[in-house]
Amino acid sequence: MLADRGIRLNEALGMIEKAVQLDPTNYAYLDSLGWTYFKLGQYTKAEENLRKAVARNSAEATVHDHLGELYEKTGRLKLAAAQWEESLNEYAHTAASETDPSDISKVQKKLDSARVRLAKEANGTQSLKQ
Repeated sequence: MLADRGIRLNEALGMIEKAVQLDPTNYAYLDSLGWTYFKLGQYTKAEENLRKAVARNSAEATVHDHLGELYEKTGRLKLAAAQWEESLNEYAHTAASETDPSDISKVQKKLDSARVRLAKEANGTQSLKQ
């Protein structure tokens, strides 16, 4: 929760690292560790842990959203869009009682924005070729 709020990140990191030591295959712990590294600006470590989290549970929408945020931040917009698409797909397969509509809306907005930016980039590239 500290990492989600972006507060006391070093303290959050210590707690999450201990949790991962106790259960290194727990996708939620790996996601939290990756997200904390992301918030700290340690993108290589963030990606390593977020990718592990997705490998452990590819049906978790939030993990795909976090990986999408990382890809966007590191300039890999196509990969980000793919993760947000996967996040929305997982939300669609999750019981309504287990989802927050505002979370779905946020992911949809990120995906829509990414698609617009990718289309603009593609049009700019095509214009340069002509």
